[in-house]
Amino acid sequence: MMLSAIYTSKSSMVLSKGDARQIGRSHRMGLSRHEYINKSALITKRVIDKISFDDVVDLHIYRSINKNHEVDTADLIERLRSFGQNLHIQKQYPEFPEKQFDLIIIPSLAVDRRGNRVGYGRGGYDQFLENQAGAKLITICFDGQVIDDQIAHEPHDIRMGTIITESRTIMID
Repeated sequence: MMLSAIYTSKSSMVLSKGDARQIGRSHRMGLSRHEYINKSALITKRVIDKISFDDVVDLHIYRSINKNHEVDTADLIERLRSFGQNLHIQKQYPEFPEKQFDLIIIPSLAVDRRGNRVGYGRGGYDQFLENQAGAKLITICFDGQVIDDQIAHEPHDIRMGTIITESRTIMID
């Protein structure tokens, strides 16, 4: 895999969005069915255990595309339904509601430790999130999709506040 990187004056690497996508996609697709199911279940448990839903009235979550090995959200959605919030499930991209949400859970192909995420490169979530000031932003992904190097980002890119994987919760804001 050929990677394109930009080096900053502090010798840290900034990974291109395309390379970050390639790394994240490769990790996701490399999971066995057993790993995929178990890691998705651990992420569901971590979301339920680590996130406070007390002040959340309106919650937005995506329905996973399992053929792409996105973190499986089926069980998480069922668990969230029992909490009593107004739950909006994103079923079709790029049709996003014009409603304000308190908490938004979205997928990432890759994310860095600063909360810069990349998806499939169509910008749909960035457009949706720019009108969601005040919402808690959480991305869920597998450990191998969290990149230590910074992912290149642009002014319109929206950073995540929390990253949740099967083994860790990274609070950014």
